[in-house]
Amino acid sequence: MHRAKEQGRNSFRLYLPRMNELARKRLQLNASLRGALERKEFLLHYQPKVDLTTGIISGLEALLRWQHPERGRMAPAEFVPILEETGLIAPVGEWVLQTVCEQIKAWQARGITVRPVAVNLSAQQFHQADFDAHVRVLITQSGVDCRLIELEITESMLMHDPAEAASMLNRLRRIGVKVSIDDFGTGYSSLAYLKRFPLDALKIDRTFVRDLTVDSDDAEIAGAIISLAHNLKLKVVAEGVETEAQLNFLRSHGCDEMQGYYFARPLSVEDCTRTLIENRRLDFPKSRIALRSARIFRADAEHIDGPTSAAKRIELADVELEWLRRCSAHVCAAPTAVVAALERAGFATLDDVGRLNVTNTGRDYVSSHNSQIKKRRRKRN
Repeated sequence: MHRAKEQGRNSFRLYLPRMNELARKRLQLNASLRGALERKEFLLHYQPKVDLTTGIISGLEALLRWQHPERGRMAPAEFVPILEETGLIAPVGEWVLQTVCEQIKAWQARGITVRPVAVNLSAQQFHQADFDAHVRVLITQSGVDCRLIELEITESMLMHDPAEAASMLNRLRRIGVKVSIDDFGTGYSSLAYLKRFPLDALKIDRTFVRDLTVDSDDAEIAGAIISLAHNLKLKVVAEGVETEAQLNFLRSHGCDEMQGYYFARPLSVEDCTRTLIENRRLDFPKSRIALRSARIFRADAEHIDGPTSAAKRIELADVELEWLRRCSAHVCAAPTAVVAALERAGFATLDDVGRLNVTNTGRDYVSSHNSQIKKRRRKRN
């Protein structure tokens, strides 16, 4: 019955015997959670965010974990919904913010330069009428610079009551904290409303980042979000970046920051402290075609239209290859950095309205690359 209600009106759920077991486990978790805060079973991990221009760590996101006495380390998806249902999310959320402030002070006491730390807010916290007052008191008592705290909210939290949300955001911004929209693109916020909210950043949801180098729709959505955010003077952070190809795509489209396993998983306090002390940074992959194409085509100028020698001797970056493959199927507009690289290689030219036309050399390169992939697959099989 509860699951049917969660689905909204005019819905139903069939009863299955295993539901008893699921309900029993849920009740056990519920009981355990009620004393978890007092037993100090919660802990925070920190995942770095990286500036896509400099490669330095530009911020951190605090992520809640539960060290269950019997089940071990549990991820938020397993217990946060229960915290929200029971109302325990409010005190736990306050503990998270307080712990982040204490950790910032601990790092500063060791002489470590700290970047802004983001904290995820629950709907219950954000919709409290005096939530901004709680934030002000907690940060003031901790002695932390307000500019080192970033609060992450979701689109649905904004659209629950847009007028009240805008008022709360204004009050939070007056405190000095930063505010960003988490998992952007998965909600239902209106662009007309979005420009009214006093925000600092948008975070592109990982579902769009995951396939943006192989799915043209996801690539278009990610590019559109970056363009939209910049038009609204907002910073853009991409979540869930795991591959070099994703990184190259985001950089070529002007994304400001990234967060994901490509640089670092969520880190324990000890590992995060070590990372900050070592001043770890992201070394960007060099554009292989930009470094090699000038030498190649000066040496083989008389064969610049010869697809065989070019295809054998040039290796495109993944993001450049993806755009070359896409624009081979139809004329399209590509990012400036990609256009420059493909033009240098002689693989494409721009028409009068700025669209990319792939040359025969470029089409032969795509064909040759696809053939090599098929051969490798046949060998594996």
